[in-house]
Order: sequence, then structure tokens, then C-alpha cells
Amino acid sequence: MKSCLNAFPHVTRRPFRIIAFDWDGTAVRDRAADARPVARVLEDLLRRGVLLVVITGTNFNNIDRQFCSLLNGEHKRNLFVCANRGSEVFGFDTASRPALLYRREATAEENELLDKVAEAVKREIEKRSRVTIDIIYDRLNRRKIDLIPEWQDPPKSRIGELMEVTERRLKEGGFESGIKGAFELAERYSRELGLEDARITSDVKHVEVGLTDKSDSIRWLVEELAWKRNLPLDDVLVLGDEFGPVAGFEGSDFRMVMTGLSGITYVSVGKEPNGVPEGVIRAGGGPRCFVSIMREQCLLHDLFSPCDDGTCCLVEEGFDRFRQREIESLLAIGNGYVGTRASLQEQGRTCWPSTFVAGVFDRPDADALEELAMFPEWLLTWIYVDGRKLVLETDPFLQHRRVTDMRKGVYFRRWRHFGLDDRITSVYFLHFASLDDPHALISRVTVVPENYGGEITLQTGMKWYTDRGTVLNMLAVEPGQEGEPSFIKAETNYTDILAVEGFRSRPRSGALKPALHAHVEETALCDSWSWRAEAGQEMTIDKFSCIYTSRDTDHVEEEARARLAELEKKGVEELLLDHLRAWEERWKAASITITRDEDAQKWLNFAVYHLISAGNHRDERVSIAARALTGPVYKGHIFWDSEIFMLPFFVFTHPPTARAMLMYRYHTLPGARARAKEQGCEGALYAWESTITGEDMTPTFAVGRKGKVVPIVCGRLEQHISADVAYGVWYYWNATRDDRFLVDAGAEILFETARFWASRADMDGDTYHIRYVQGPDEYHEIVDDNIYTNMMAAWNIRKAVEAAQLLRRDYPEEFAAIAERIGLDDSEIDSWLEVAQGLYLDMGREDGLIEQFKGYFDLEDIDTRKYEPRTAAMDVILGRERMGKTQVVKQADVVMLLYMLEEEFGEKIIRDNFEYYDIRTAHDSSLSPSMYGLVAARLGLMRRALRYFRQAGQVDLADNMGNAAGGVHAAALGGLWQQVIMGFMGVRVNEEGILLYPRLPARWRRVRFSLMWRGHKLDCDVRRGKSIRLDIAGEKEVKVGIYGRPLRELKAGASYVSVWDGNTWRDFVRSGKGDDHEKDIPHHSSA
Repeated sequence: MKSCLNAFPHVTRRPFRIIAFDWDGTAVRDRAADARPVARVLEDLLRRGVLLVVITGTNFNNIDRQFCSLLNGEHKRNLFVCANRGSEVFGFDTASRPALLYRREATAEENELLDKVAEAVKREIEKRSRVTIDIIYDRLNRRKIDLIPEWQDPPKSRIGELMEVTERRLKEGGFESGIKGAFELAERYSRELGLEDARITSDVKHVEVGLTDKSDSIRWLVEELAWKRNLPLDDVLVLGDEFGPVAGFEGSDFRMVMTGLSGITYVSVGKEPNGVPEGVIRAGGGPRCFVSIMREQCLLHDLFSPCDDGTCCLVEEGFDRFRQREIESLLAIGNGYVGTRASLQEQGRTCWPSTFVAGVFDRPDADALEELAMFPEWLLTWIYVDGRKLVLETDPFLQHRRVTDMRKGVYFRRWRHFGLDDRITSVYFLHFASLDDPHALISRVTVVPENYGGEITLQTGMKWYTDRGTVLNMLAVEPGQEGEPSFIKAETNYTDILAVEGFRSRPRSGALKPALHAHVEETALCDSWSWRAEAGQEMTIDKFSCIYTSRDTDHVEEEARARLAELEKKGVEELLLDHLRAWEERWKAASITITRDEDAQKWLNFAVYHLISAGNHRDERVSIAARALTGPVYKGHIFWDSEIFMLPFFVFTHPPTARAMLMYRYHTLPGARARAKEQGCEGALYAWESTITGEDMTPTFAVGRKGKVVPIVCGRLEQHISADVAYGVWYYWNATRDDRFLVDAGAEILFETARFWASRADMDGDTYHIRYVQGPDEYHEIVDDNIYTNMMAAWNIRKAVEAAQLLRRDYPEEFAAIAERIGLDDSEIDSWLEVAQGLYLDMGREDGLIEQFKGYFDLEDIDTRKYEPRTAAMDVILGRERMGKTQVVKQADVVMLLYMLEEEFGEKIIRDNFEYYDIRTAHDSSLSPSMYGLVAARLGLMRRALRYFRQAGQVDLADNMGNAAGGVHAAALGGLWQQVIMGFMGVRVNEEGILLYPRLPARWRRVRFSLMWRGHKLDCDVRRGKSIRLDIAGEKEVKVGIYGRPLRELKAGASYVSVWDGNTWRDFVRSGKGDDHEKDIPHHSSA
């Protein structure tokens, strides 16, 4: 019921821990109603740990018969029934049997007084009139004076009629003061006869005189559930249907409103014709609204807990000290601005806690290469019980579980510590780096002594390290005073970046009031919270952290202080919901859903999760590193991985991030120009590994086994990166038609990289050669005319020429300004084409095989299959010196071209070359399997495609490269996404439009995915051997087609279907709105 929820939007923003409610009229229409529908949703809440309290004026058996008996299981222990108008409370044991928890027993004197008051009222009315009155004596702690005995159990829905006939009966019988007079008599005789604190109420039919009312139920709830568990009253929701006056009397739920206790939320779902008291939210809608609210609470509690879908969660059960650094990488969280590894909050010897901020690089010393700087660890939390520190690495535990929910970008941890004297302490952690607010780092920790009372101290703050990686230089460490935020001010040593990291912690407001002491402890800045807890009393500490650097603002400290104040004001729940909404939007665009292959689904979810976590659309001076922000390997450097492996994901799912990644290349163009000049060339040669300025950060050597120094030449020789960057520029522009990007940045990159290739190529006779290079295959280090390099260089030049023609035609003034700025004229452009047309592209063999580089076919031929299975790389098996003399390829090289420049080759050439290189490729790079799998899928080699898909999907999740501890392999994740979309789904793009030709693996029944294409959103639903449904959102028309058939102009806002006819996919035809494209379509299993 939207109207109900609109009246009470708070229900969709806060997960209540205790929900109390009146029964008939609120949860059900009346006591005769079928309670099964409401029981189902309430049971869902019980399973989620919500404490439910039924508050009723009737006896327990009535509620048990209608509702409680429908429930069974351990979760039923979370259900309580406050019956007999606050006189009794029932709970349930582990066997779901009712157990009396509390009863208010009237004394003999009190029972006698109740009788006397009721009888006095009866005598007075009957004395003054002809009306006969009944008294109901068998109610616990109360007497019911029945003003109209002939009406038995009238429903609440007839209260208006009941009031009318009751008043008529009394007045026509001579009792002129009516119901109100009877009520006043009860008040008078209670005072006169000495019944202190009498609780007098009326439901129109009765006037009740009692010792308790519903306020006693609320009081029990507060004292026994909220305070004893130390739950804040903000976590309590109370619902009823009669808070306002009825027939001039208090509503039956009025006394559930506890004055003097702030924090409880009160909601009425009743009609409330006379309004509601101040502080009560009027939602209306009756039991239907109640059920809607409960459903919303279920959804909300699910958001605040890890999901139970194994394909969406990364889980560590127990604790394996030997896998901790690997686990830290896999379960890392990030938002593109900041990334944090999933280290234990208490840290330890097996941990490598690290927080990195995109773009913040430094050098360990003046002559070293730049690397990502390590920020103080904001998750630090130490817990002490009676002075003893809880340590997972060394102490026994009953349960330990860590989960990163990939759909939510939230880390959860549960730890049940088993300590001295069999003390059990439960600790729950939650943290996230907000995708909605990149500076917001939010954490929550809850501590519960399960079976003991004791002194507990929780220290939480930030810790900095001096013995690992490149760390910031601490300038000032400022503990907060009197609950104010704490800050660390730091700077990089050599790159002139100032950073401020701050936090503020606070306890959730329960009955316990912990003491705070802010202090510095060695290399940690901490808030220490101390309190005395009894068994079962939980304490939750929320921590709000943020990071700002001088890359973000000139007012670093001021911004950090202001942001912390904003974060604390919003609170964890609001911040988490904002974060979840941001993740939901990204998943809507990026999700790929596979039917009937849970492994494949998890691998893809893992890829999408870490790619989203790595992308930063807000900062165009950063890109995505080889290990993103999840680990220290490769020092946060940017490689060709960004454009070739990761960029396509963002181009099709979040173009602003793709644009920002390419703007990073534009801003580092000066460094690329300088590097080309160092090599004696013109134009721009991008660094193989880059950081801030574009200066090359590739190491020149590494120390190998037994201390042997191994030279690293890729920094000098893998010059194909300039063409790779150009490829990314054109790829993005073609998919988005973002002309502003092309004019402002992209064209200049294309021109300068083309200029580099034109100056880099050497003329020999009538042919140009690019000598002394290294292609993607790093097992052959110094070669001439690597075909990948040459073909990409020629492609780069041709696209630069096309860009010049486009700008000259559509943006002549801007083109003239660019040409003048970089000194470009028509004669130079013509000279580029001469180079592109004359570059050595030796594909003249009769068998159509493409030689990877000049002389490759003369090398020793080795079939890598003969060495399978193996656990070592081929260069280790064969030795480095021999390796370069063989045809063994480290990773996709020629096969990359078969994908990236597919239009340059016929299918037979693609197939023959794939088969040739397939058995000669070692796949000793994580970048390789997905590319081979992609081409195999396009060729219909499904078993091999699936084998490579599995290999790519397990790079990190099975650690099949053996180095996931250093961070996730971001490029392999981008490659995995491409294998599914460009491979299995057969997506191709050209300058006219976008084409599909799905080939699903045998186990995949259905695949759903979305793509952004030139301002349109294409939602695709592929059913194996049946159909493709295409829903198009956007404006105007868009050209889409089946690969191998002409493109067709399809209308935005419409749906189209392509049918598999047993041999091929047919052209798209328009589908009626809501048509089920599985109906009336024959099934063929070959696509």
C-alpha cells in the first residue's frame, strides 16, 4: 500500500529491532480472521532476529490459537505476547512451547476492591434507571462492567453502531448520562473505595476497571527487552489502530504511548476519525497497511544483512591463517576513490591491512619509483574483556564468518569468541566505503557478552604503519576532545600531497552510558569506550571516517571536519541506504544474469563487483591500476590493462567512468610526449606503467630466484600501449558519440599517438618496419615487426586521420585550434597514411597463418599441452634462455588481434590462427584465458570457450595464479566480462551500429544483460536455442542487428525479438508490449 508507506516513509529508512503491536484491528481485522497471511510476514521478521511483541487486552489462549500456534522453530523465541491488558507476558522456549515470563498477581484485597468498584457502579446505574448491568468477573486483574449484555463480541468495525445503540439503551432506560456517566462512576468509586492507580477504560460496550493496562506492556518491553539488551528506544516501533479518542473516550491503544520516553516511533493504521495524539504517525489502511509495513521491514533488514545467495556473496567460514592475505584481497571494499583490504579489524601477524586512495602516489625514497601510498587503517578495533584482549589468531572461537556482499558493497563479520571461564563474546562488524559519497567510510561494531557480565573496553580508531610499503609522513595526530572528531594530518614525502584522515565514534543510545577516552597509543589514534555489561547486553559503536587530500580541495582539514559532521548527522542507517541505492543503480546497468550455472554467475558477479568498486567517474586524473585499490602488487601503476581489458566494461555500463579513465590519458599526454622525445621520436609514447604525470614507472630489473637480477625490458619495448590508448579513445567515442570528448581530448590523443608511430617506423625499401619492440607476449622480449604492434599502429594512424576529417567537417574552428596548438598540417596527416599503408604486415603465407613477429616461425615448436597439468609457468619449466628461442607464447598476442581487429580478417584466417596459437600459448598471464575464450566462443568452439572461461573466472577465486594475496587481477575481471558479452553473447560494434550473435554454453539456459549504446539502454534477454528479446530505452532510433546480417533501425521505447531457426538468428522483428518471447517459438539446442 503506497499511500500507507507514503504516510510513514520512515518505515523504509530504518530497520526496527523491536516491533510491538495491538492485535485485532491492527494486525488482523478481528479475532475470527485468518491470521496465516500476517503470520507469514511476521515469521519472516522473527527469522531476521526482530523481536515482536503482541499487545492485547484479551487472554493469551485467544492469541495463541489464532496466531502463535501457526509458528514453530528457534526463531519463535523472538516472539512475546503481552496479554490481559498488561497483566501477563508470554514467551516461547526452544521447542516453541509457551512460557509465562511475567504475571501481575492481584492481592486478595485488590481483587475485593475490584469487585466492590464494579458492583458499586452496577448498583448506582440500576438504582437510578431501569437498565440492567452485568459484571464479568473472570478477567485477570480487572472487572468488565457490561453496559449492553445482548451484544456479544461486537467487531471493531461496528463500533459506531455499537455506540449508538449503547447510548440509546442507557438513556431510554433512564440513565441519562450514558456511557460517559458510567465511566465517571467507575472513576469516582475507585477513588472513594481506595483502589489506587485504577486503570479505567471503555470500549463502548464495557467500562473496565483494572490494575493494569497497555502501558504496562510497553513498560515491560522497555525494561525487559530494550534496556536489558541495551537496545536504543529509537529501535522500537509501536503500532495500533485506536490511539485517538473514540466516542469521547481514550482509544484502546492510547496508553501504549509512553510520555517521558523519547525515541519510540508510534504509528496508527486505524481510521482514527477524531485524530491521533501528538507524536503518533497516522498511516491508516488497517491490517493491509500493517502487513505492508512489516514487509518493508523485512526488506530493510535484508539490506542490513548479508544475502543468502551464494553467487552474490564472498564468504570465509572459520579462519585459515595461511589464506588471510588472499582473503583480504577478495573481500576488499572500495568506491573508486578509496579501497580497503578486508583485514581483521583487530589486525595481527597474518594481516596486511591497507587503505589506498586513487591518485595518491609517493616514493619510498628520492630515487625510487612512485607507488600508491598507504593511508592509516581506519577499521582498527580492539576489544578487551576484563582487561584481556580478544585475538582471533590465537584465541579459541565458536564461530567466525566474514562476508562481503557484492550486491551491496558491504562487509559483514561475525565472531563468537570463546574465552576464559567459558565466556562467550559475540562481535559483529559492518563496514563500507560509500559509493554515494566517496569520502565517507562507515563502520559499526556490536559487542555482546552472551553468558557473563564484565567490564568491556572497545578501542577504535586509525593506525598507521612505518614498516611496510610507502607510507605517509605524519604531520599531526590530534585526539578528539570531549567527543569531538580525531584527525591525522599527513603528507607524501616527494609528491607534495597533503592528506587529512578523521573519524568520530559514538555509541548507540541505549541504557548503558559508556565512558570515552580519546588518546594516542603508539602508532594508533583511538577512541576508547568502556562500560560494565550484563549477560546479553549489547553495545554498538558507530564510527564515521573520512579522507580528504589536496588533490580534492584546497581546504583539506575544513572539508574533512564538515563532512564528518554531516555523516554523523545522517547516521549509519541513512548513509547505508544511500550507499545501497548507488550500488543498486550500478548493478541495474552492469548485471549479467545466467540461468542454471551458479559458478559462472558467481565469477561474473565477482568481476562486476570489483570493477564497479574500482571505477572513479568523479576524478579524471586517475585510472584503474592492475590490482585496482585492493593490494600493493604493481604499486598501483596504470598499464594497458585499463584501456584494453577494463574500459569496455565501463563504456557499456557506466560511460562517465570510461570517459574519466581516458581523460587520465589526456592529462598525462605531456608525459607521453616527453617519453617519445626521449626515444628520439615525435608525438606521444605512453608509459608502460604510469602514475601521476605520465612519467614511466616501470622497474628496470627484478630480483628473481636465488637473488638473481632479472632485467625488465617491457618499459622500453611494449610501445603498443600508445595504440592501445588510442584504441580506447575510439572505442569510447564510437559507443557514446561523445563529440565533446573527442574535440576536447580524444582527437589530440589520436593525433599524437599517430605522430609517434609515423616517426617510430623505419623505411626499408618500400616497407615500413617497427623494430626492437615487445608485443603482448612477454616471453619474446626484443623482436622486430610484432604483428600486434604493427597492425595496431596502422589502425591508430587510420583512426587519427578519420578523426581529423570528422573534426574538420563538423568542428572546423576547434580542429584549427588543435592543429595550431600541436603544429599539425595536412602534409603531415598525408605522411601518416603513407606509413600506415606501408607498414610490414606479413600475412602472405599460403596457409593464412599470421607470424607473431619476424622470425617467429623459425623458432623451436613446442606444444604446451604436453606439459599439462602443471603448477609452474613455462619459463620456469623451460628456463628463461630457452624460452625466447621457442614458439611458446606467454599470453594472447596474435589472438588479441583476432578479437580487436576482427573485421580485418576472414573467418577461416581467424579459425586457423586461433588453432595454431592455442596449443602454443602457456596462459602464464591472467590476461590471456579470457581473450582465448572470447575468440573460441565467437568461433563456436564452446568446450574450449567454457574451459577458458572457467580458468579466467578462477584467477582470484581459486587463486590459480598463486598471487591473489597482492590484490585482485582487475584486467582479468574485465576480460571475463568481455568474454561473456563479446564472446558468448557475440556483441560486435562498428561505426554504424551494434550487432549480436549469442552462442550460449550447454549449461546456460538463459542470459540477461544490459548495454549502453549511443545514449540508449539495450536490455537483452537471450534464451538458448530460442530467442533474443531486445528492449530499447532512449530517444530516436538506433541501429542494431544480428551479426552477419544488415543493421536495422530500431525505435526507442519498443521491444524486438530475434528467433533462432535451427541454423541461425533471424532479423529482429518488433514485439507487442508484454509479449512472452518464449511462447510459440520452437526450441533448438544449438545456439
